[in-house]
Amino acid sequence: MAPSHLEPHPLGPRTNTKTNTTLRGLPWHRFSPSSSRQQPPRPMWHLLRDLVLPPPAARRAGEQTLPRRPVDTIPALFPTVTSSDLIQRSNCGRLNEDDFLAAIHRLPTRKIRNSLISAGGPGGDILKYSDTIAYKQLCTEREAFLIEKAAVRGLTPKLLCRLGRRADSDDDIRWQTRGVLLELADPFVISDLASPAGRLDASRQAAKLVSDLHALGIVHGDIKPDNLVISRNHNPSPNTDTDNKPPSLRVQLIDFAHAFIPDEDARRWRRGYSLGYVSPKRLREKALGRLLPPTEADDLFALAITIYQIWYGTDPRETIYTPVQEDDWCRWVDITSVIRDEGLLALVRPALEDGGVGVKD
Repeated sequence: MAPSHLEPHPLGPRTNTKTNTTLRGLPWHRFSPSSSRQQPPRPMWHLLRDLVLPPPAARRAGEQTLPRRPVDTIPALFPTVTSSDLIQRSNCGRLNEDDFLAAIHRLPTRKIRNSLISAGGPGGDILKYSDTIAYKQLCTEREAFLIEKAAVRGLTPKLLCRLGRRADSDDDIRWQTRGVLLELADPFVISDLASPAGRLDASRQAAKLVSDLHALGIVHGDIKPDNLVISRNHNPSPNTDTDNKPPSLRVQLIDFAHAFIPDEDARRWRRGYSLGYVSPKRLREKALGRLLPPTEADDLFALAITIYQIWYGTDPRETIYTPVQEDDWCRWVDITSVIRDEGLLALVRPALEDGGVGVKD
């Protein structure tokens, strides 16, 4: 029963007899019995608008703002907007803010539909939102720059546009967007590589990816199968093999949240790594309080573990990282019975040994 000072009105609205305030027919428990009407929650439209528009104080005089309308009237543009359209609009500075709002508006429903391409970490999940577009939840300006640089060589899916607004800071490490839109790619699933030829092709492409990335002056810092994807743009470079057959898939790298450029200040590096793909040598340095940015050798060690996992089929920690004591980090691993290719063995063996893992002959 409602409190005595809330008298129902025959036409619907109730009147607060203490404050003589009309409650417009809303439930009495939404308001304080001893005060006037409380402010209702901000409309969802305001929340979405604040994601893509600067605060009112920062808007230029006379600048046009988006009309205030219910969020359910925003057109669902993603099914009809292609990646080429977004690239053109972004490059020309004419990207409609409705596209931003449509992207953000579709996140909850799309996430429920098992659209995960790459799982989490500090860089956020990468999700599928249309037949041509993927969404990365978190991305700093520095990471977006590295993505664009690597995408020129086809090493990662293209960045279509940034979502959100720039923070009032010159520190591009702290600048956090509302995410970025990327060209869609398929998840890299090791269990799909049933044949030795498929595992060999994927391993060689992963090795070439890391080599080309280092040639650009970028250390990825988080090489692992979860950060590999299969490109949908099947335009491979000419094959030099004798059979002249194109590869069955095109592997690319994603998630540059922990990437590092060797020439830059170490303070710009975003600390982090994936346990299981970091070398015992680097873990000892971390235990001593000397965790430094990743090097090319660290990428090669993680690549060796990734190749080992592609051939072995399970988490490498089951065979390499099972220490009982600290002295047991450098255990001996038999890779010759798992990896059946001399070229890959020549890459994997020195990388593991340099990282502190013993390899059997």
